Amino acid sequence: MSKPQSVAAIEASVNSLVNYMNNLGIIPRQGMIMDRLSLGFFSKSVKLFRSILLLVEGGFYEEAYALARSSVELRFNARWIANKDSYTRSREFFYFGAKQSKYVHETASVYRVNHPAGLSQRLQDIAAQYKNHKEWTRVPLKERAYEPSAKVTDSDQPAAHFGQTYETVYWSMCSFCHVDIAALMYGRHLPRPGEEFKVSEHHEAEHDGAEHHGITALIVSALSSLFAAQYGLEAMNMEMPEAVHACFLEALPGWKATRTSVPSE
Repeated sequence: MSKPQSVAAIEASVNSLVNYMNNLGIIPRQGMIMDRLSLGFFSKSVKLFRSILLLVEGGFYEEAYALARSSVELRFNARWIANKDSYTRSREFFYFGAKQSKYVHETASVYRVNHPAGLSQRLQDIAAQYKNHKEWTRVPLKERAYEPSAKVTDSDQPAAHFGQTYETVYWSMCSFCHVDIAALMYGRHLPRPGEEFKVSEHHEAEHDGAEHHGITALIVSALSSLFAAQYGLEAMNMEMPEAVHACFLEALPGWKATRTSVPSE
């Protein structure tokens, strides 16, 4: 079965971006955590896109929309780290792994599961700098999304940020990710009074607007890959050619109608 034109166009955009990045021959600079982190964000964003694509092709639009939340959060973090104070922010994100490892070690000890190797004193000292094992920074995600761009822009224009994306797209995706009442009702998982119960699995395509959620998930995820690539290049004092950026955006279906919700930096 051939793919819908809109889905094929989005996939082609991401494929071209991946080819572009892979052919640059980038080698992260020695000792530069920001380089590795930025490129890692891009690589992960592509894998998320591929996963969302499989869900959309299978008709699982709700699940694709839920997974796209991770893609949006990745974009917020990648952009916040790259925006300013990148040296400090990138190290804060990177070394959070020590806190997570300490939590795994402590949990394994309590519940007597496979016991991991103990942490070195250095990693224990790093772990102690974090508030808990759930938050790598004390700055809430909403503040990260709303932080104005540190880039020099036209003084007559407000600094770009992802506030609108946070309040609309991200908020909506949270319902499907956390499976609240809106997600149950939208997916027709709640049996109606007096109606015989049947598991709702593969009839999502019959819902009004269901496919729209899948396409939205693909577009949002594709944009996260674009921004992650852009931030990764900027971190290494490189610049994405305007032609690459423009061609990617123009290939996205409905981009002109939705571009104001995702500001381009």
